[in-house]
Amino acid sequence: MLIIQSDDKYKIATKQSINSLIVKLVGNTSVKLSQSNLETLTIIAYRQPITRIELDEIRGVNSSRTIQKLIELKLIYKSGKKTVLGNPALYSTTSKFLKTFGLNTLDDLPNKEIKEN
Repeated sequence: MLIIQSDDKYKIATKQSINSLIVKLVGNTSVKLSQSNLETLTIIAYRQPITRIELDEIRGVNSSRTIQKLIELKLIYKSGKKTVLGNPALYSTTSKFLKTFGLNTLDDLPNKEIKEN
Protein backbone atom coordinates (compact mmCIF):
# COMPACT_ATOMS: atom_id res chain seq x y z
CA MET A 1 0.00 0.00 0.00
CA LEU A 2 0.96 3.58 -0.62
CA ILE A 3 -0.24 6.81 0.96
CA ILE A 4 -0.51 9.62 -1.60
CA GLN A 5 -1.12 13.29 -0.85
CA SER A 6 -3.50 15.16 -3.18
CA ASP A 7 -4.28 18.78 -2.29
CA ASP A 8 -4.99 18.75 1.46
CA LYS A 9 -6.17 15.13 1.40
CA TYR A 10 -4.47 11.77 1.64
CA LYS A 11 -5.50 8.59 -0.12
CA ILE A 12 -4.47 4.99 0.15
CA ALA A 13 -3.40 3.39 -3.12
CA THR A 14 -2.06 0.03 -4.21
CA LYS A 15 1.43 -0.57 -5.51
CA GLN A 16 1.91 -0.76 -9.28
CA SER A 17 3.33 -4.28 -8.90
CA ILE A 18 -0.12 -5.70 -8.00
CA ASN A 19 -2.00 -3.81 -10.71
CA SER A 20 -2.71 -6.94 -12.77
CA LEU A 21 -4.38 -8.61 -9.78
CA ILE A 22 -6.55 -5.54 -9.14
CA VAL A 23 -7.59 -5.41 -12.82
CA LYS A 24 -8.64 -9.07 -12.64
CA LEU A 25 -10.74 -8.39 -9.53
CA VAL A 26 -12.42 -5.06 -10.39
CA GLY A 27 -11.70 -4.50 -14.08
CA ASN A 28 -9.64 -1.83 -15.76
CA THR A 29 -10.40 1.61 -14.33
CA SER A 30 -7.83 3.56 -16.34
CA VAL A 31 -8.91 6.46 -18.53
CA LYS A 32 -8.18 6.15 -22.26
CA LEU A 33 -8.00 9.44 -24.13
CA SER A 34 -7.89 10.09 -27.87
CA GLN A 35 -5.43 12.59 -29.29
CA SER A 36 -8.16 15.27 -29.58
CA ASN A 37 -9.35 14.57 -26.00
CA LEU A 38 -5.81 14.91 -24.68
CA GLU A 39 -5.16 18.06 -26.73
CA THR A 40 -8.39 19.67 -25.51
CA LEU A 41 -7.76 18.65 -21.91
CA THR A 42 -4.26 20.11 -22.04
CA ILE A 43 -5.52 23.45 -23.31
CA ILE A 44 -8.23 23.57 -20.64
CA ALA A 45 -5.71 22.67 -17.91
CA TYR A 46 -3.37 25.51 -18.87
CA ARG A 47 -5.95 28.16 -19.82
CA GLN A 48 -8.79 27.49 -17.36
CA PRO A 49 -11.36 28.77 -17.02
CA ILE A 50 -11.90 28.81 -20.78
CA THR A 51 -14.93 28.92 -23.09
CA ARG A 52 -15.55 26.51 -25.94
CA ILE A 53 -15.17 29.37 -28.46
CA GLU A 54 -11.75 30.30 -27.01
CA LEU A 55 -10.78 26.63 -27.10
CA ASP A 56 -11.96 26.28 -30.72
CA GLU A 57 -9.88 29.32 -31.71
CA ILE A 58 -6.74 27.70 -30.27
CA ARG A 59 -7.42 24.24 -31.73
CA GLY A 60 -8.85 25.42 -35.05
CA VAL A 61 -11.73 22.91 -34.88
CA ASN A 62 -15.07 22.55 -33.09
CA SER A 63 -14.52 21.03 -29.65
CA SER A 64 -18.14 20.41 -28.61
CA ARG A 65 -18.01 16.60 -28.74
CA THR A 66 -14.61 16.46 -27.11
CA ILE A 67 -15.80 18.69 -24.26
CA GLN A 68 -18.85 16.46 -23.73
CA LYS A 69 -16.62 13.37 -23.59
CA LEU A 70 -14.30 14.99 -21.04
CA ILE A 71 -17.32 15.99 -18.93
CA GLU A 72 -18.61 12.37 -19.10
CA LEU A 73 -15.19 11.17 -17.93
CA LYS A 74 -15.41 13.74 -15.09
CA LEU A 75 -12.07 15.29 -16.07
CA ILE A 76 -13.60 18.74 -16.67
CA TYR A 77 -16.75 20.54 -15.56
CA LYS A 78 -18.70 23.72 -16.29
CA SER A 79 -17.18 26.10 -13.77
CA GLY A 80 -19.37 29.12 -14.47
CA LYS A 81 -20.40 31.57 -17.14
CA LYS A 82 -18.29 34.28 -18.75
CA THR A 83 -19.82 37.73 -18.35
CA VAL A 84 -19.86 38.63 -22.05
CA LEU A 85 -22.59 38.63 -24.68
CA GLY A 86 -24.26 35.22 -24.67
CA ASN A 87 -22.79 34.20 -21.29
CA PRO A 88 -20.86 31.17 -22.64
CA ALA A 89 -19.97 28.34 -20.25
CA LEU A 90 -16.51 28.26 -18.73
CA TYR A 91 -14.68 24.93 -18.39
CA SER A 92 -12.13 23.91 -15.78
CA THR A 93 -10.45 20.68 -14.71
CA THR A 94 -11.69 18.54 -11.82
CA SER A 95 -9.98 16.86 -8.89
CA LYS A 96 -10.28 13.61 -10.88
CA PHE A 97 -8.06 15.25 -13.52
CA LEU A 98 -5.43 15.90 -10.85
CA LYS A 99 -5.67 12.34 -9.51
CA THR A 100 -5.62 10.77 -12.99
CA PHE A 101 -2.41 12.57 -13.92
CA GLY A 102 -0.77 12.25 -10.51
CA LEU A 103 -0.82 15.95 -9.70
CA ASN A 104 -1.34 17.55 -6.28
CA THR A 105 -2.27 20.95 -7.70
CA LEU A 106 -2.33 22.68 -11.08
CA ASP A 107 1.02 24.23 -10.13
CA ASP A 108 2.50 20.75 -10.69
CA LEU A 109 1.78 20.99 -14.44
CA PRO A 110 4.95 21.32 -16.52
CA ASN A 111 5.71 24.96 -17.26
CA LYS A 112 5.12 25.01 -21.03
CA GLU A 113 3.80 27.67 -23.37
CA ILE A 114 0.79 26.79 -25.51
CA LYS A 115 1.25 28.43 -28.89
CA GLU A 116 -1.83 29.55 -30.76
CA ASN A 117 -2.06 29.08 -34.53
